Amino acid sequence: MGYSPAMEAIDKLFGLTIFVMVAVVFVPLERLVPFHGQRVLRRNWKHDLTFWVLNHPMVYVGGLLMIVGAVFLNQQVVPQSISAGIGDLSLWASVPLAILLSDMTFYFVHRASHAFPVLWQFHAVHHSIRDLDWLAGIRAHPADQLITTVSGLSLLVALGFSAETLAITSAIYLWQSNAAHCNVRIPLGPLARVIVGPRFHHWHHSTNPLARDRNFAGQLAFLDWIFGTAYDPADRLPVEYGADDPVPDSYAGAFAYPIKRLYRMAKGSLDEVTAPKADV
Repeated sequence: MGYSPAMEAIDKLFGLTIFVMVAVVFVPLERLVPFHGQRVLRRNWKHDLTFWVLNHPMVYVGGLLMIVGAVFLNQQVVPQSISAGIGDLSLWASVPLAILLSDMTFYFVHRASHAFPVLWQFHAVHHSIRDLDWLAGIRAHPADQLITTVSGLSLLVALGFSAETLAITSAIYLWQSNAAHCNVRIPLGPLARVIVGPRFHHWHHSTNPLARDRNFAGQLAFLDWIFGTAYDPADRLPVEYGADDPVPDSYAGAFAYPIKRLYRMAKGSLDEVTAPKADV
């Protein structure tokens, strides 16, 4: 397994073509069946669009380093029998397995980002969003994107999944990530306990104390139900979103926010640097 297919997957996550396709699909849906009534060009949309433009080169370079490390693990550490066995799987078997492994990685890394103050300083940028829609998932610190998203892809590369599996898995992740953040009522019925939909993930961003540190999965909601971190009441919907942390709206301010916080923490000038409580 070379690093090119994995880097192509990362590049497509930020590609202009995919961005336009996502907008064409979700913007009309957000007008037809909205979760909450809000404008298409809601507050801070320009700042969030800046994240998509400026994060791309940093995530690409950081992702390259992570994928190179994953290729090394694949060639030098992972037993060849495991790598060859996974590489020989049909797409019908490898894609579900890849989604399960990558989302389990996402779940635990995401949960750690809420539990450990150092990681939370970066993840707080994503949680500072106050209006959820198809564009909201883009608002994230590049370091946080590498930690939460590219880590799962790196695992798949290290284990020897095929280029086709990486491409399909990345495409599914892209569309579901946008769907989870979008301002669209998507009735999932019994599948709501299986896959992550807007209501499930919107609770994760909610300011409601009962929803704090819940719903960590990115694709497979049943992981939260298995590990006891699910919160999805059927009789109400999340109303307000955001975090208590004073993250600036602008890209420059949000980018510098965790760095300044960690510097102050290292200098001992913060009386207490906390992250939301999560049992890990």
